[in-house]
Amino acid sequence: DAGGRLTEKFIGIANIESKDVAEVAKGYERVIRPRFSDAKFFFDEDLKQGLESMGEGLKTVTYQARLGTVADKVARVAALAGHLRQRCGVQPGERVAIYSANCPEYLEALHAIYWCGAVSVPVNYKLHARELAHVLGDSGARVVCVSAELRDAAFAAGADPAALHVLGGPGWSQAAQGAPLAMEERTPEDLASLFYTSGTTGRPKGVMQTQRNLLAMTMAYFTDVDDVHPDDAMV
Repeated sequence: DAGGRLTEKFIGIANIESKDVAEVAKGYERVIRPRFSDAKFFFDEDLKQGLESMGEGLKTVTYQARLGTVADKVARVAALAGHLRQRCGVQPGERVAIYSANCPEYLEALHAIYWCGAVSVPVNYKLHARELAHVLGDSGARVVCVSAELRDAAFAAGADPAALHVLGGPGWSQAAQGAPLAMEERTPEDLASLFYTSGTTGRPKGVMQTQRNLLAMTMAYFTDVDDVHPDDAMV
């Protein structure tokens, strides 16, 4: 409303079964309010510069192309999977967290986790140290893949320095050139990912997603987002 209060017209989804309106509203205030602040900040920042002024900067954004050809990507992912297995001791079904801002290496880490049969734990990079510590502890993540700018935040959350891998860093680049691992076979019902809720009305909870879930979401993308034509090929 005009006073900035969340009214009964505000629609939200809670991750508890509580029917206590006051308790749910309390959760909204604690979690959704900061999200509004984040949205306003980025909106205001975008208003400071027009899209036209961003043109030159966008010319240097290469993302996946920076990782080379598809064959190059497969080779790097297989090598990174080998590193997770041989050097980090990650076994099929064990958890590997990714705490990172958007970067090309995020995709490498995600695919390497699946390649070696492990379970991905993608973590919202805006989480506070206390929330991050809960996710890492609750998931039992054996390894944490982190972008360089978030390394200190991961340390503050109690991440084991020996289990921390900086995406795109020297160690990462070296691991991507190591011995490849044969792809680990998984069944459709095997756990593939733990995706944590925002914790609106309590601590974040890990949503279990199977390999079949990920396949269904991939297929739904081409149904609901991108048109697929008769002459298209999808791998």
